[in-house]
Amino acid sequence: MIDATKPKTTPAAAPTPATADLVPVEGKPQTALAATAPAPIEGFDDWTADDITIPILTLVQAGSEAVKKQLARIGDFQDPASGEVFGPSVEVILLRMRNGAIYFDKKQNAKSFVCRSVNQITSINGDHCNQCPYDAHFNKWVGNQPPKCASTKEFLCVLASSLTDGVPYPVWLSFRKTSMGVAKSLSNKAYSLSKRTKLPLFGHVWKITSREEANPKGDFMNYVVEPSRSLNPEELEVARGFWGMVKDWDIANKALSNEADEHADGNVVEIVKEV
Repeated sequence: MIDATKPKTTPAAAPTPATADLVPVEGKPQTALAATAPAPIEGFDDWTADDITIPILTLVQAGSEAVKKQLARIGDFQDPASGEVFGPSVEVILLRMRNGAIYFDKKQNAKSFVCRSVNQITSINGDHCNQCPYDAHFNKWVGNQPPKCASTKEFLCVLASSLTDGVPYPVWLSFRKTSMGVAKSLSNKAYSLSKRTKLPLFGHVWKITSREEANPKGDFMNYVVEPSRSLNPEELEVARGFWGMVKDWDIANKALSNEADEHADGNVVEIVKEV
């Protein structure tokens, strides 16, 4: 059983992220998020969304640094870019989805991934997945051994708290291996819900919690994602604005907002290394 050690600090309310407080800078290329956001925090006039990491929402596991330092409980959710802890549940609005793949090999890279694709066609290094230089294609089974590279399903979201003041707090939800079933279920639920309610993908709030599960490697926490409520007409227009900021992003061909740097994808390691 997982021992949920009580942290020294109480999780604080989520702050407004710097990503959301960016405005266009004359003569500097703009992302959609930067170009449509409100006035900046004082001193951040030169920042755009390209200068800020969109964090991968972390489900805190027993071996996570946040637990070891007593900053979070097992099963809490955390923004690892800022260290903010949201507690055992968080609500999000889905905006986009992509299918990718990620390859870990501790012998080649003990701290992060070896290779990653955000479209299951080419890697972020430019290699073609069908000609994988590591002989680790995500669909390649060797006998009963699963592929070395794992398929991923990732959702670009904003925290539902963004609806209150209209300032987006973007996060990635990233699923692989033990959580891949949750991702596939979420995809089906989201489509069925929108079809039934006649509302767009971003017309609903989803509540994310966790539950304890086990496999031959031990106990771990896994995601539980369920629809919470549909947005009212006023909220829907705010959410439509968030979606408008990212609907033209080429998320199937490139990483976004420094997502490929070591800090951002190191978070993936923390999420999955125990399971």
